Amino acid sequence: MAELEIETNDWEFIMELMGTPNGIQSGSQIKVPGGAILHFRSIIGRKAFDSSKIFEFTLSFGIGVSAGIVANWLYEKLNGRIPKIRINRSEIHINKGEIEKIIVEEIEKQ
Repeated sequence: MAELEIETNDWEFIMELMGTPNGIQSGSQIKVPGGAILHFRSIIGRKAFDSSKIFEFTLSFGIGVSAGIVANWLYEKLNGRIPKIRINRSEIHINKGEIEKIIVEEIEKQ
């Protein structure tokens, strides 16, 4: 399981990521190609009116998950929309190889 944090003020992007055009709520989840599930956990707000929010997710892996397919899906969703993501509290720039490396490490821990 990996914890993801996405900092953005682009609500439309988050709803597209979750496949829910009418909004999201804590506990929402979607199946990710390759055998993973993306769970929406919460939003951490900032006090400034137009500041970005931190959207917290959990990415869980089932048996037989394909790290390459999951990483490619996540990369394609994030690339060009946000410059970086935190995965398990480590900040990385949107790079397919880095995302896959972290996913492989998480799968091997299970």
